[in-house]
Amino acid sequence: MQSHILRAAAGGEADPTVIGQLYGGGIFVGVVEQSSGEYFLVMSHKSGEASREWKTTNTATPGASDVVDGWANTNAMNNSAYPAAFYCRNYRGGGKSDWYLPARFELEIAYREFKPTTTNNQTGSNSPSPNLYSVPVGPTYTSSVPPRTPLIDFQLGGAEAFSDDTYWASEETNDTTARGIFFTSGRVVNNFKNNSAILVRPFRRVKKA
Repeated sequence: MQSHILRAAAGGEADPTVIGQLYGGGIFVGVVEQSSGEYFLVMSHKSGEASREWKTTNTATPGASDVVDGWANTNAMNNSAYPAAFYCRNYRGGGKSDWYLPARFELEIAYREFKPTTTNNQTGSNSPSPNLYSVPVGPTYTSSVPPRTPLIDFQLGGAEAFSDDTYWASEETNDTTARGIFFTSGRVVNNFKNNSAILVRPFRRVKKA
């Protein structure tokens, strides 16, 4: 098992094969299944993180209810009234211009693969598992599954690590709140949309051939 982030292979960018590999302008997270097919899921480097409001007002948001299609959700919110989504769509990491705010089950894959702490996972109610959209299907959480990532760069305090805090998903919960995942335990949480203290990490996806 590699203990650090895996480097991109020399001689061009082939399809990613190992979680944590440099790929697509960021870091390979896993494979997600959308209605239009399977995609390689990519997250930004730690340097791409920011704290933003989900929305500047706690009001309804048409078109942001998909649990797995963050691209569609984000494009329904691509203006300055939605700072988190707007930030992601304007992010240009790796020279790419198709970054977006991930949906809940896209974000879950990142938690599962890059969990930064040894804290017990959320089980039962408010757990984001099982993830039927990841390929392969993600397991139902236990207190110890998923474990903390073995990749040192992604453990708490590492160069690429998620914080033990909440990250926005692009899915609206109701008129006043939106989803997030607490990266200490994987708990799905609902926060007021105008909470500016919630973290954002841009994602993008690449269609599998």
